[in-house]
Parts: sequence; C-alpha cells; structure tokens
Amino acid sequence: MRAQEGRFGGGVTFYGIAGLRDCGVRVEGWGKCGDEVEIKTDTNNPDDRPENQLSPPDIAISLGGTKDLAYNRPPDTTLEDMKATVAIPISKGARVLLMTVPECHAKNASLNTRRDALNGLIKNYAEENKDVFVFDLFDKIKYHSMGEEDRHEIWDDGLRLTAEAYRWMGVLAAMRVFEILGAAGGTVE
Repeated sequence: MRAQEGRFGGGVTFYGIAGLRDCGVRVEGWGKCGDEVEIKTDTNNPDDRPENQLSPPDIAISLGGTKDLAYNRPPDTTLEDMKATVAIPISKGARVLLMTVPECHAKNASLNTRRDALNGLIKNYAEENKDVFVFDLFDKIKYHSMGEEDRHEIWDDGLRLTAEAYRWMGVLAAMRVFEILGAAGGTVE
C-alpha cells in the first residue's frame, strides 16, 4: 500500500508519519510543516516532481486548516482550497483522507466557531464525495478536557503534539486508512 502525505505535512515526526510507517504504510511527502491550505500560483506543482510521477498513491492523507484558522481565513475558502488540492490525487485514482482540525491551547469563541465550521465543511465534503473520507482528529485528540499529566505527554507547545503523540496519531490514521482500503475490520478507537 502506498500513501501520499498532503502538502500540509512536514516529515517523519510531523502529522504522525512515523506512526503510519510503523504500521507498514509507505509514505511519500511533498509538503512542509506550516504550509497553509491556500493554493498559490507562484509555487511548483508537487505533482510535476519526478518522484511523484511513478504511480499514484492508494490514498492521500491531508491535515490542513490550523494555520488558515490562525490567519482568520474563512472556513469556506479554506475548504475550497482543500478541494483543489485533493483534486490532484483524486484525478489519479487515489482516495483521500482528510483530517479535521483538533483543539489547541488557544481558547476563544471566534476560533472555536471557525474550527467547528471548517470541520463540519470537511465532514460534509466527505459525505458528498465517494473518494473522500474523514479521520476526525478533533474527536480523537483533545486539549482542554484532558488532565494536566496527559496534556504534558500529548501536547508539546499547545499547538503541536509531542513526537510520541504524533506517532500515536499516525497509528490511528493508519488504522483508518486500513478501514478505508478494506484491509482491516472494525473501527478506530
């Protein structure tokens, strides 16, 4: 099985790539940590890179929107950019796993409202598209409702996870990938 890390990922630790690899998923990445979902015309199309010309992935995994929310981009604009981004692997025959945006240390009504709206739009988009699936990261990784000891083990700086928590997140994502591809039964816990 081959998975492709979306333009929102950063490397072995970021976004659970190590955890995916631990589960036997071959991961190829073409993004970097801190990218926005926004499509920019002055960047090279990663799909044109030679390393991405081999064969399409079975599934492309995308986690995006956190920085877009921080920059106050409207959720519907962020979703439209997500759609444009995932159209690339879908056009090559891949399925796409979109992750929802989790909680973070910042706690304000405007951010919560926009995050909830974006996560709802992501879920609705997946319901309407047979090639798009959701991994509800918001539901799986909490911040404010966990105890201080757990928070210290999971959260690095209130926005990013610890290396071990990213690995754990990757394992959870890999389980969801296996469900989507029919390689495992049951549900993600």
